[in-house]
Amino acid sequence: MLLMVFSIVVLWLAPVFYYLANRYAQIHKMIERILLIALSAVVVLSILPDSFRVTGWWSIAFAAFGMLVPSLVERAWHGFADTIHWVPLALGTVGLALHASLDGAAFVSPDHFHQHHHFLPMAVVVHRFFEGMFIWWMLRPRVGVLWTSSVLAFITVFTFIGYFAGDVYFHNLEEDVAYGVFQAIVAGSLLHLAFDRHDFSKKDDHGHGDGHHHHH
Repeated sequence: MLLMVFSIVVLWLAPVFYYLANRYAQIHKMIERILLIALSAVVVLSILPDSFRVTGWWSIAFAAFGMLVPSLVERAWHGFADTIHWVPLALGTVGLALHASLDGAAFVSPDHFHQHHHFLPMAVVVHRFFEGMFIWWMLRPRVGVLWTSSVLAFITVFTFIGYFAGDVYFHNLEEDVAYGVFQAIVAGSLLHLAFDRHDFSKKDDHGHGDGHHHHH
């Protein structure tokens, strides 16, 4: 329980660290690169393999769908750009929340999850730090501080749900094909958001961001 609470504290402290680092351009750029690498690693080494185990090669197709479709729709119908961007944001948020509930369940009995090991709770705490920074980096420029904080609160609630009720439920969920498909689409959506945000911040550095990601 203590370690689970600590993981939530780490989740909320990460944006503070990101905010402080934001004052130093070089550190900020380095953190952005680390976040992109860390997210890509989580998608490729954790989310997609979990999906692949139950959906097979379809997981790659669904991930590509989640990554490419928002971009294609944005390019084809510029009027829908702001609207369609909410789709990967919503999918990514729900996906992270479900992932958080699995994290919460992991604090109860990590040995129940076949791909996990006894060091899992500490690994969860470490990745919570990157998760908190990633959420802040990805969402705050698009939806502002209040909505981004609400997403962190949403993920916190799901962590508690996973801890108190998740052991049996999420063990079954891991084998569910529909959840495997959802995981793959979420993986693609997260990659879309991350690389889109990275492109936007690079443009912003040169003083000509594309504008439709700015504060609402």
